[in-house]
Amino acid sequence: MSFVIKQITQRAAGGTIARTKRLEQNILIVGRAVDADIQLGDLAVQLRHARIRDLGGGRVEVAAIDGAAVQIDRKLVATVQLSLARAPVIIVGGEKLELGLGETVGDIAVKVERFDVPGELRDERAIFTLSRALPTRRILAWGMIAAVLALFLAWPILTPHPATVAAVGTAQPAAFHPDQMWDAGPLSPPHAFLSKNCAACHDKAFVSVTDRTCLSCHAGKQPGKSPFAVLRDHADPTRLVASHGDIPGFAARLRAAVGPSFGLKEWSCTGCHKEHVGADTTPVSSDAFCAGCHASMKARLPDTRLANVATWDSHPQFRPAITDNSGASPKLVRVILDGHQQEDSGLKFPHALHLSGTNSVAQMTRRLGVRYAGEKQLGCADCHHADPTGVRFVESTMERDCAACHTLAFASQDGTVRTLRHGDPKQVIAELSDYLKLHGGAAAPVQRMQVGFAATGRAAPLFAGDSRIRAVFEKGGACFDCHVITATGPLAYAVKPVTFTARYLARGWFSHADHATVASPCASCHAVATTNSSTALLLPGVKSCQTCHAARPAANQVASPCSSCHSYHNGAGAPAFVRTESAEPGRLTTKTVASTIDKLSTAKPDSHEIASAATAG
Repeated sequence: MSFVIKQITQRAAGGTIARTKRLEQNILIVGRAVDADIQLGDLAVQLRHARIRDLGGGRVEVAAIDGAAVQIDRKLVATVQLSLARAPVIIVGGEKLELGLGETVGDIAVKVERFDVPGELRDERAIFTLSRALPTRRILAWGMIAAVLALFLAWPILTPHPATVAAVGTAQPAAFHPDQMWDAGPLSPPHAFLSKNCAACHDKAFVSVTDRTCLSCHAGKQPGKSPFAVLRDHADPTRLVASHGDIPGFAARLRAAVGPSFGLKEWSCTGCHKEHVGADTTPVSSDAFCAGCHASMKARLPDTRLANVATWDSHPQFRPAITDNSGASPKLVRVILDGHQQEDSGLKFPHALHLSGTNSVAQMTRRLGVRYAGEKQLGCADCHHADPTGVRFVESTMERDCAACHTLAFASQDGTVRTLRHGDPKQVIAELSDYLKLHGGAAAPVQRMQVGFAATGRAAPLFAGDSRIRAVFEKGGACFDCHVITATGPLAYAVKPVTFTARYLARGWFSHADHATVASPCASCHAVATTNSSTALLLPGVKSCQTCHAARPAANQVASPCSSCHSYHNGAGAPAFVRTESAEPGRLTTKTVASTIDKLSTAKPDSHEIASAATAG
């Protein structure tokens, strides 16, 4: 059941304007109120005048509200049922509503039009305006021009400067002078040193600052300049202009229309980076500004690899770059998260096994005293350590993160514990061969490395010949348990290099430090406690992020405009949106990222970041 309303209004210069809208409901409210479904401007109409109800079967009920009346067939009625096949006409004040069957089955057509009334009644709105008491528009226009010239030109020129030195010679602060109105305003702090050098940016009088002038300093790193002087384009300038749709806002459209006459290009540095406004120089771009290009980019750039996105709520699924370790050397490939992606890092590490609180790993953790934050089981921070910025994590190493539980000790002699050299299979084989030749059956490498061997001095059973060495590398051996081992000869082995992806979302910004709160533990985003596959990609999808982040946040959600995750300019660094810490209890807190800028300036490029760990042995 739908109402198709066609409202016809008269133009001031003659002619009519027709506006059509569809309402999916079975009741229409007619009146002068702004929330009425059919709003009528006639003063004879009450705020809520009548109600039209769809009864089905091509019939409607028209009922007046609060003692009002409607005219049907020249009769004033309070309630009446009508057949749409008769095309009934309802009169409300000076408006008529023609009802009928719509073009689509089940639709009800309503045509609203003001019928012919005497001229004095048709012009009733003019009675309540001040137009007849004011001067004409021409007089007002010339008066405003004269006022502007007098106030901002004649007054500053003709007014003498006040004396700044008193009779005794003491300097006094100068009083206000009208020519201060000509001051463009203070520069931003980074550009404040140019306050006395206008020509540094303004090449020509009355011409806006050009991109060429900006890029003379910001095009690249130069001796003596901060690395943050480098500003990369958001995209190729030609494709950038071709990709944008309608410019949002009247001011922006006006600037695009008249700007070229004053040296203002449609897309330029000064379009976003405002100066002479003090400390606030670069306001955060609104989501509507971003959506102007990205909501329908594929229609204007068919060859783009970017998906269309209008709002955060309709954001497409993440496409992280993961490490493909299947070839001779690791490479990055883009995938769409659907919960089934696999990433072979070369390391066998079942998360659920290590994070359990009841299995042998938990018992071992309690016995060895390896605990995370006082817990009786391993936690994420036992193996994963944030970098100094708190944004990402440093590579895990055997010595720091694994050796507490996975010892490589294989013998003890006179209180000295002998350990295998991690990361060098040839050295391991050579060291074991020499040891076995010298000591024979005194001690031997364990078939599966026993945790705590260095403390207990327990020795493993002997194996005949080279089987003692093979036991370390083959199934059941210490190296085999954690690494992918390949036999390259009768007694030679190669260990698949361990590679970790340093940054999965190269085009987005994510800070782990901002999410390291009690309200958001690691397991709330990463399904580590239920996954024992070493190759499962445990990245959260966009739906997981949308539970806490929203473009229009509800209770216990964080406001997340586009710029909170995406920087306008390509390259490493924080997004344009600088977040501040929230003091509300129970809310996800965020931290200011400005303090990490210097560290991030030396980070690797956003794309193709792979951190390769040393070959494990």
